[in-house]
Amino acid sequence: MGTVLLGLYWSKSNSVGAYCALILGAFGPLNFLVMSMIPESVPASILPFVKNSNLTNLASLVLGGLGMVVGSLLTQKSHPPRSLDFTNIK
Repeated sequence: MGTVLLGLYWSKSNSVGAYCALILGAFGPLNFLVMSMIPESVPASILPFVKNSNLTNLASLVLGGLGMVVGSLLTQKSHPPRSLDFTNIK
Protein backbone atom coordinates (compact mmCIF):
# COMPACT_ATOMS: atom_id res chain seq x y z
CA MET A 1 0.00 0.00 0.00
CA GLY A 2 2.85 2.38 0.81
CA THR A 3 4.39 1.58 -2.55
CA VAL A 4 1.19 2.50 -4.35
CA LEU A 5 0.92 5.78 -2.46
CA LEU A 6 4.54 6.65 -3.17
CA GLY A 7 4.13 5.70 -6.82
CA LEU A 8 1.07 7.88 -7.24
CA TYR A 9 1.89 10.92 -5.16
CA TRP A 10 5.68 11.16 -4.91
CA SER A 11 7.02 13.20 -7.80
CA LYS A 12 10.40 11.43 -7.86
CA SER A 13 9.06 7.88 -8.17
CA ASN A 14 9.98 5.95 -11.31
CA SER A 15 9.67 2.47 -12.76
CA VAL A 16 12.96 1.20 -11.31
CA GLY A 17 11.79 2.19 -7.84
CA ALA A 18 8.51 0.38 -8.43
CA TYR A 19 10.30 -2.82 -9.46
CA CYS A 20 12.59 -2.60 -6.44
CA ALA A 21 9.55 -2.11 -4.21
CA LEU A 22 7.79 -5.14 -5.67
CA ILE A 23 10.83 -7.37 -5.26
CA LEU A 24 11.69 -6.24 -1.74
CA GLY A 25 8.05 -6.20 -0.66
CA ALA A 26 7.65 -9.82 -1.74
CA PHE A 27 10.75 -10.83 0.18
CA GLY A 28 8.97 -10.66 3.57
CA PRO A 29 6.07 -13.04 2.86
CA LEU A 30 8.27 -15.47 0.93
CA ASN A 31 10.76 -15.50 3.74
CA PHE A 32 7.93 -16.13 6.22
CA LEU A 33 6.73 -19.14 4.23
CA VAL A 34 10.19 -20.68 4.06
CA MET A 35 10.99 -20.02 7.71
CA SER A 36 7.66 -21.42 8.91
CA MET A 37 8.45 -24.70 7.13
CA ILE A 38 11.76 -25.11 8.95
CA PRO A 39 11.44 -23.20 12.27
CA GLU A 40 14.14 -25.26 13.98
CA SER A 41 16.85 -23.80 11.74
CA VAL A 42 15.76 -20.17 12.18
CA PRO A 43 18.13 -18.03 14.29
CA ALA A 44 16.72 -16.84 17.61
CA SER A 45 17.06 -13.18 16.63
CA ILE A 46 14.47 -13.48 13.83
CA LEU A 47 12.25 -16.11 15.45
CA PRO A 48 9.55 -13.50 16.28
CA PHE A 49 9.01 -13.08 12.51
CA VAL A 50 8.11 -16.76 12.28
CA LYS A 51 5.75 -16.72 15.24
CA ASN A 52 3.96 -13.45 14.38
CA SER A 53 2.90 -12.83 10.80
CA ASN A 54 2.04 -9.20 11.63
CA LEU A 55 5.75 -8.47 12.01
CA THR A 56 6.34 -10.01 8.62
CA ASN A 57 3.62 -7.84 7.10
CA LEU A 58 5.13 -4.73 8.66
CA ALA A 59 8.59 -5.68 7.43
CA SER A 60 7.17 -6.20 3.94
CA LEU A 61 5.56 -2.76 3.99
CA VAL A 62 8.77 -1.11 5.17
CA LEU A 63 10.94 -2.99 2.66
CA GLY A 64 8.59 -2.07 -0.18
CA GLY A 65 8.66 1.60 0.74
CA LEU A 66 12.43 1.58 1.09
CA GLY A 67 12.74 -0.13 -2.27
CA MET A 68 10.65 2.57 -3.91
CA VAL A 69 12.55 5.44 -2.30
CA VAL A 70 16.07 4.07 -2.71
CA GLY A 71 15.49 2.63 -6.19
CA SER A 72 13.93 5.86 -7.42
CA LEU A 73 16.54 8.14 -5.91
CA LEU A 74 19.47 6.12 -7.22
CA THR A 75 18.15 6.11 -10.80
CA GLN A 76 16.84 9.66 -11.24
CA LYS A 77 19.28 10.46 -14.07
CA SER A 78 18.98 7.22 -16.03
CA HIS A 79 15.19 6.83 -15.56
CA PRO A 80 13.64 10.25 -14.93
CA PRO A 81 10.10 10.21 -13.58
CA ARG A 82 7.33 10.86 -16.06
CA SER A 83 4.52 13.20 -15.16
CA LEU A 84 0.97 11.99 -15.54
CA ASP A 85 -1.03 13.71 -18.25
CA PHE A 86 -4.80 13.38 -18.10
CA THR A 87 -5.69 16.12 -20.58
CA ASN A 88 -6.65 13.79 -23.45
CA ILE A 89 -8.93 11.51 -21.45
CA LYS A 90 -12.54 11.60 -22.62
